Amino acid sequence: MNKKILTLLILILSISSGLMLSKSIAKKHKYKIIKGYFMNSNYVLVKIENKDLKFTISKPIYDKKLNNYYFKGQTTSHFLISNNVDIAINTSPYEVKQNMFFPKGLYIYNKKMISKQITNYGEIAIKNNKIILNPKEDEIKNSDYGFSGFFVLIKNGNYKKNFKETKHPRTIIGTDKNNKYLFLATIEGRGVNNSKGASLNEAIDFALSYGMTNAINLDGGGSSTLVIKSNNAPHKLNFTANIFGQERYVPFHLGIKLPN
Repeated sequence: MNKKILTLLILILSISSGLMLSKSIAKKHKYKIIKGYFMNSNYVLVKIENKDLKFTISKPIYDKKLNNYYFKGQTTSHFLISNNVDIAINTSPYEVKQNMFFPKGLYIYNKKMISKQITNYGEIAIKNNKIILNPKEDEIKNSDYGFSGFFVLIKNGNYKKNFKETKHPRTIIGTDKNNKYLFLATIEGRGVNNSKGASLNEAIDFALSYGMTNAINLDGGGSSTLVIKSNNAPHKLNFTANIFGQERYVPFHLGIKLPN
């Protein structure tokens, strides 16, 4: 065979295999990490292709004496590893009684209502591993899992900037118009990395800048933590507003298992 033809064939095969490899890599990467600076604060956002995801939330513990369910605190990193998920974020507000954690607002686990809704709190429902932000009443009633955030930032594209201008570290969950992407974000504050934090009105602007049409403010402050799995170990993406940047033990998390 002519050497020129042989060289050309090898080149074509190399390009072809390279394209196949790049496509394979692209299929594996179902999310994108975006870091930036917004309103005098550092932020990190994970943009996830909202397809074939599996969701996990914190499991309640039943206490016979109390005849009630409670939760134990753990770091978001521990939640990620113990539940074998790829991405994890802290979620719901809570209260503490006798070293036990209880949800403030909606909490549904395996179709069982653990805690009822609180007016004006944002809600997230999960049905057949489909996540729904700002669900309707029937969607909550028929959900497999559900949990509460704090305040609704954007609902079906609508929003009102009528919050106080107090700045704190923020945790945000959002989806775009067609539910093609799920967004998880943390905004640093309280002086961490010279970040001032964000007000809820600024959090709305942040969510809008990424095309979110539904967005909910989750538990923020020192609880705000976003973790991914890297080389089978947790990797914290944001700096937490606690002493030495340690993760806070909190009861409520959302875990995401990516396809394949």
